[in-house]
Amino acid sequence: MIHAFSAPNLQHLFSKIIGNPTQFSLQHRLFNAFTSIGFVLVVGTLLFNSLSGLYYSALISLASAILFAAAYYWSTVKNRYLQSFVIMVICLDLFLAINYFYNAGMAGPTLFLLLGVYLATMMLSPKNQYVFWTIFNNILIILLLATEFNFPESIKSTYDSRSIYFLDNLITYLIVSLLIAAGVITFVYHYTVERKTVEKQSKLLGLLNDEKIRLISILSHDLRAPISGIQAYLDRLFYESLTIEEKETVEQNLLDLTHRTQQLLNNVLNWSKDYYHVEQVQLATVDLTKSLQLSLELYTHIAQLKQIKLRINATASLPIIGNEAITQLIFRNLIDNAIKFTKEGGEIQLETRREGKTALISVADSGSGDSQWIAKKLSKALSSPLDSDHINNGLGLIMCKQYTEALGGAISCVNNPLGGVTFSIRFPLA
Repeated sequence: MIHAFSAPNLQHLFSKIIGNPTQFSLQHRLFNAFTSIGFVLVVGTLLFNSLSGLYYSALISLASAILFAAAYYWSTVKNRYLQSFVIMVICLDLFLAINYFYNAGMAGPTLFLLLGVYLATMMLSPKNQYVFWTIFNNILIILLLATEFNFPESIKSTYDSRSIYFLDNLITYLIVSLLIAAGVITFVYHYTVERKTVEKQSKLLGLLNDEKIRLISILSHDLRAPISGIQAYLDRLFYESLTIEEKETVEQNLLDLTHRTQQLLNNVLNWSKDYYHVEQVQLATVDLTKSLQLSLELYTHIAQLKQIKLRINATASLPIIGNEAITQLIFRNLIDNAIKFTKEGGEIQLETRREGKTALISVADSGSGDSQWIAKKLSKALSSPLDSDHINNGLGLIMCKQYTEALGGAISCVNNPLGGVTFSIRFPLA
């Protein structure tokens, strides 16, 4: 019970009364707030007028309360804001015009009310109606004053005492000032909310644009080399006289390079599709050893072309709660990365094992002779995967980090005794 009227609860109640920002525009919500607050204030004047013997004014207050309630209903439930707004303003002005003659005319509080209605009208109306409502209000005021000036007998005073007269003016002024204050506060509040929403959306669009630029930069860099290689192989096939064995070798290299380029494009498609929704992937029990072996089969012939030895030391079964497609995508990229950075005649060692409550998968290569520099660059890429300095490391490493962490794992990179680097991934066991 202590938290029943906490700020979040009041804010939720207020939002429920005036409407959800996703469903109603700012002016629509302001109109809902105006009608709901106006209804409460008019009910207050109805009670005062009834108790003070101002029965004509009480009838006007009753009609106005019904009008506010109907306008709120049609605006929030029927979603007819503009129609409700126009009808309510015209009816309010007409009610007040009638009240003007039964509530002491210019000497009474009706002009306060008309001014309050005009200010609320300007705050709530569409821009293209500003001129109309200004002219309408001014003409109405002029007609009322002109009628009182020329026909003073048309004005009736229903006050029983001087104290009731002063009290009615005071209460009316307070009600109008409260209504204006409530309108301004509501307007400022929702304007601030709208501004923050726009700023947040603008910031998000900026981040999305930055991600797109980085993605294009990485993609353009990674595609440049394979496309150049494909062009070189095609040039040899078309413009050089090759033996049958040389031609077969070129064709095989061309096929392998095309396969790796296709793998890169698949990576891009997977990443661009799931980059912001990777946490929504369907999870199931995955055997990491089996996933690693399936991924390795795709790269066996590529390793053979570079005369790279592939050695695997795998635990029979390593079950985790994950996603088969994502784990294979991670392993393919790590194996591809190892082959890329291993010189001809080198070696790649793959291992899976249990370590406590985690499953460890490591991919170690013998490197290309510059393991210190490569390990430093790759470690930097893992610590800041979208930094422009690591673009040369390729899109695959970024995906590995993202998907590994999405599955609750961790990835690291260190130098190894083979002369290259070792990537290690840890996942919680199922």
